[in-house]
Amino acid sequence: MPEFETALLQIDSAFRNTSLGNGIGLREADAMDDYATQTECKRQRQIDEKHEWRNLTPETLNKNYVAPAYFDARGFYVPLEDLKHKYGRARDF
Repeated sequence: MPEFETALLQIDSAFRNTSLGNGIGLREADAMDDYATQTECKRQRQIDEKHEWRNLTPETLNKNYVAPAYFDARGFYVPLEDLKHKYGRARDF
């Protein structure tokens, strides 16, 4: 198996059971970057992906590219889909 494919499998395995918990997610972080009100930040927090980081599409990650700067220790950003997209790998895990 090529090194790239092995690395993708290792990333997937390492973060398989990762969840956001009470962390700052992508949408909430993006709202913070936009100086949104607390009400809007809470609204974005409610619709943030909390359980399955694989649902964060490359398009969503690219749209919210500044958000990781606002993540706390519980926030997650695993670029597996972005890596697969960038390098043309379409393999399902």
